[in-house]
Amino acid sequence: MTRYKKYKDPYKIDFNRLSIYGNLRSRDKGRKELEVGSEFTVKVTDMDMEGRGVANLRGFTVVIPRAVPGEKVTIRVTKVLRSKKIAYASVVKRIEEPKR
Repeated sequence: MTRYKKYKDPYKIDFNRLSIYGNLRSRDKGRKELEVGSEFTVKVTDMDMEGRGVANLRGFTVVIPRAVPGEKVTIRVTKVLRSKKIAYASVVKRIEEPKR
């Protein structure tokens, strides 16, 4: 216990701070959760059978109407289906046009 004498309770030590692997919690800091109303900037990678743009964001497939593959857009999430890992979004701003 002499090693931890500056700690009041040795059972409540923050082991991430003492770890050789760094702080494991800091990886997710600054990442917004995928919720309705949140905005993200994504690159549209594909198109579905109905002509809507498709992008991947944090493990979710995001369906974006009126978006073209290769386009970079800012989107606002309108619906999230967590069980199917699908989200629906609308275009807020077009940042970059697709390259031809």
